[in-house]
Amino acid sequence: MTIWNKYNKIEEISSKGNIKTYKAKIEPIIKEIIPSNKNEYNNILYNLQNYKDSIYEIIEEDSKIYVVLLNDNNINLDDINIIKESYNDNNIPITKYEINRLFLKEEAMCKIITDNIENNSKVYGTGFFVKLNDNKYGLLTNNHIINKIDIGNTIHFNYLTEYKEIEITKDREVYTNEKLDYTFIEIFKKDNVNIKDYFKLYSDDVSKLKGHNIFILQYPNNNEISFSYGEITSIENNEIRYNASTTYGSSGSPIILRCNDYLIIGIHHSGFKSKGDNIGTIFNSILIDIQKQKNNKINKSINMNKKSNNLLNNINKNEINCVYNKKDKEAINLLHDFKIDITYLSDENKKLYKEGKKNINENNIEIYINNKKIKFNYKYESNEIGQIKVKFKFNKLLTSTSYMFSGCSSLESIDLSSFNTNNVTNMSCMFNECSSLESIDLSSFNTNNVTNMSWMFNGCSSLESIDLSSFNTINVTDMSYMFNGCSSLQSIDLSSFNTINVTNMSCMFFLCSSLKSIDLSSFNTINVTNMSGIFYRCSSLKKENVKINKNENKIIKYLSSD
Repeated sequence: MTIWNKYNKIEEISSKGNIKTYKAKIEPIIKEIIPSNKNEYNNILYNLQNYKDSIYEIIEEDSKIYVVLLNDNNINLDDINIIKESYNDNNIPITKYEINRLFLKEEAMCKIITDNIENNSKVYGTGFFVKLNDNKYGLLTNNHIINKIDIGNTIHFNYLTEYKEIEITKDREVYTNEKLDYTFIEIFKKDNVNIKDYFKLYSDDVSKLKGHNIFILQYPNNNEISFSYGEITSIENNEIRYNASTTYGSSGSPIILRCNDYLIIGIHHSGFKSKGDNIGTIFNSILIDIQKQKNNKINKSINMNKKSNNLLNNINKNEINCVYNKKDKEAINLLHDFKIDITYLSDENKKLYKEGKKNINENNIEIYINNKKIKFNYKYESNEIGQIKVKFKFNKLLTSTSYMFSGCSSLESIDLSSFNTNNVTNMSCMFNECSSLESIDLSSFNTNNVTNMSWMFNGCSSLESIDLSSFNTINVTDMSYMFNGCSSLQSIDLSSFNTINVTNMSCMFFLCSSLKSIDLSSFNTINVTNMSGIFYRCSSLKKENVKINKNENKIIKYLSSD
């Protein structure tokens, strides 16, 4: 049966190039396409799939293609003409129809203008809008384009023809990762970005996409959006590599799978010079990292709530519970007021000692040993040996805990969950030479008013780990010798530290011989005037295991010299 028999009584109504249009009495419109060769024939069949919503039937007959349309208003078959300037002769050439649809995604794109300066000019990049699995809508770009995500910082970008600014506020969800090279910033309706326009995410296994075609939609060097075309050359771990071309300004561009829905599979971040490929981060890896950061925030919030509850429950307690273990006949220093001989102290440390002593006296403290209240001037005899439980109950809030447990070499464990440090400004030498202390929970500490943390854990040679994530260090000016002699400490995360006001970091990690990794990514040493010996004799610490802000030249310098 020929097309003419199936749709009888048809008449030609127009003819253009290799396409003839007929009108049939029993069907609306029939278009006859006459390809010039087999390759064009196959390409036309492929391109017609883009019009599946408007085509009623496709019939192949006698090296011709007949397209039966429901109507003639939604389709212009002239658009199926092949674009001869194909980016890759091995792939099916791109159609005008595909390009037009691709450029419609400009509404889900923006050009980012950063405050960073390189070669006397501002750094530009590309960003795009996505919706996460929890329906959070946001702007995604590279970490090396936007990495200043502190509260109050402003993000600048061009959206279509408009210049826009959004401020990082507490109510925005913001996530970033230098290694995966991404930054996500939540966008609200008030930001005047059309949140209906966003890229959908490819949800299947990306590892099977090697050889598939992709687009890179980008803002290179100017305000006009453009695209490049290529194929995926390899997929390894978190990285995807491809031969689509990019240039300055393309950083942060979406890697778009060539398919009907233009799904996102990753974000472009750099070139791979040795192979000539470009590199991006697989989007699934970003989603996993964002979820991990969310979970950390939730856990931190839970811990903070627990801390608040503990403070509420223990607000009237204000006490410390300790376990000492006398393994020899030497006296125990319960608190520094009992035994310490200040004659050997420097003038500066004598002053600190006296400052602390003013706050710890018989009017402010009750002492219980093995649950029995004792007199303030009680002293252990040299023949008393064994494990001793001690409770210190404070009747007033302290303003200094300087030297509080200094020299308590027999102190094995300490419970500080009911200790109120709200008014404390000086914690210097607090656990100085507590050489038997193996662990310590400081999650209940309020350090908002503390200015001095020097020598705080000096000589705590048995400490293998310490969690200081709850510390607020915004007012601290002195961190010198803070972890000096913590020879068993293997790793430490100080990413929560704010060091903007610190002036002294000398010998901060002096003799931390077991230290293998350290996170100092939040450190700002702009006001530090003394950093000498900060990593001196940290014999196990390698540069690649020290996480720092890339602008921290001071730390890099001392890593090399120490």
